[in-house]
Amino acid sequence: MPKTKPVLKHDWLSWLHQAPRRAKQIVLLLIDIFILPVLFTLALSVRMGELDLPSKAQMLDIPLMIGLMVICALFTRVYSAVVRAFDEHYLQSALFASVAWVMLLWIAASAGITHTLPRSVIIITGALLMLHLWVSRALIRTVLFVLLKRREQHINLAVFGAGQAGRQIMAAAVGMGQ
Repeated sequence: MPKTKPVLKHDWLSWLHQAPRRAKQIVLLLIDIFILPVLFTLALSVRMGELDLPSKAQMLDIPLMIGLMVICALFTRVYSAVVRAFDEHYLQSALFASVAWVMLLWIAASAGITHTLPRSVIIITGALLMLHLWVSRALIRTVLFVLLKRREQHINLAVFGAGQAGRQIMAAAVGMGQ
């Protein structure tokens, strides 16, 4: 009887952790593309003080907003850093991308390219975009490390008085991740 591979509880997390860098970047980009209309709706609701869905004319602006977000994020290298490299450089890139996105969308609204987009909503959405870029990456990083840390089994190893041989044993153990 052939052995079956055990099904892991969070198999998609293992895939995401072991996926190539480009695949991780595409996943993050897709998450951002799908969340931007939600942020826009939330910004409209904040501006109006109640739940306010975008009008049909404002819905026509969403592809422009997504395109500008992708362009700004790619040019400011937001997707060059994966979740593991969540540092000041990433936060700076996310801030620059959000500010550039607000500026480009503001120019588009001033030039009459966007249909009925209130300018205050542009600023609110930009702030929400920055918050999303920061919080989502921090959340993904925390979930991945906590769930993957539970799976790892560590063996405690202590080497006393072995000199050069002890250092070699420790180096080999560290290299094996134990």
